[in-house]
Amino acid sequence: MLSGHGRLILRDGTDLPIGYRLVHNEFGSWCSGTLIGDVSSVDPGSFGEGVNVELDGRYLLVVLITAYSDRHLSFVANFAPAAERRSE
Repeated sequence: MLSGHGRLILRDGTDLPIGYRLVHNEFGSWCSGTLIGDVSSVDPGSFGEGVNVELDGRYLLVVLITAYSDRHLSFVANFAPAAERRSE
């Protein structure tokens, strides 16, 4: 299990700090996990659109939110090698 801090970046530009716990499937490129943070100000309809998550400034994932509350988001994502951010 990986854990750390990152950012939740919504399609409208909203950028919120989050913590994460992520389980990577060792037999494929899929992962699942939980995002932890105050997301009470976010319209739940935003979770149905493209949601990006930046993990520790190193990885950028496009996640599918499967469940949510004001403090937690459950997700699945493709954790392929292309997820690593490239230095610009």
